[in-house]
Amino acid sequence: MAYGLYSDDIVNDLLRVKRSNIPVQTTPEQALRFSQINQQSYGMPGPMLARAAQTNLYDQFLAQLQDRVLQREESSWGRLKNNMYRKIGISSDIGVPTLLLKGLTGGFLWAWENTVPRAARAGELLQQGKVKSLKDAWEEADVDDP
Repeated sequence: MAYGLYSDDIVNDLLRVKRSNIPVQTTPEQALRFSQINQQSYGMPGPMLARAAQTNLYDQFLAQLQDRVLQREESSWGRLKNNMYRKIGISSDIGVPTLLLKGLTGGFLWAWENTVPRAARAGELLQQGKVKSLKDAWEEADVDDP
């Protein structure tokens, strides 16, 4: 398999694992090489680092590969996501499904708090005679959102 640095699927090429029944054995040299690559690399997936150590990629190619991986991470979706997260003050490590779940949970809690419990608090205020009208009781029963 030839590695083309500018092919669209270079990451997939390097991560492709040959299926065989032979157990993978790591030599001490490969382990040392993996350690060196791991210390020099940022943001590269672990299987890619392991494959680079096994195929004994040279440092210049590895640096270009790391740049390519970082460019891929900074694609249009990555830039959009990072900018949106930065504007709302959230770490970019949080995934979109997690944000959606938190948003839905927060929306549900807001809707719940502004219906049944608020009406119950307004009714209690009216019964206790602390307010004179339902409008005043409804405003008084509001709880500040965290």
